[in-house]
Amino acid sequence: MQQAKRVLGILAVNAVLLAAGIVAVELIFGGWLDARQLNRLNLIKGQVYRHDVSGLYKADKPVITYSRDKYGLRGAYTSPDKIASLR
Repeated sequence: MQQAKRVLGILAVNAVLLAAGIVAVELIFGGWLDARQLNRLNLIKGQVYRHDVSGLYKADKPVITYSRDKYGLRGAYTSPDKIASLR
């Protein structure tokens, strides 16, 4: 019985240390303390992609452009809080 209590105590201490380590690593490398909430979304930000679709469609402009601004938005917005609601 004494041996089982000792093993459970060691396992409990290891579990607490492991949980504390995981929380510390997440606080250092994760986005929990970042004021910019957009970093939690895995959005493409600040990129412009051009695709040649001439093999798929007959068009007078065979190159299409897909772009996102620094906030990950596709429209012409100065910041995310300036977006009007659709309601």
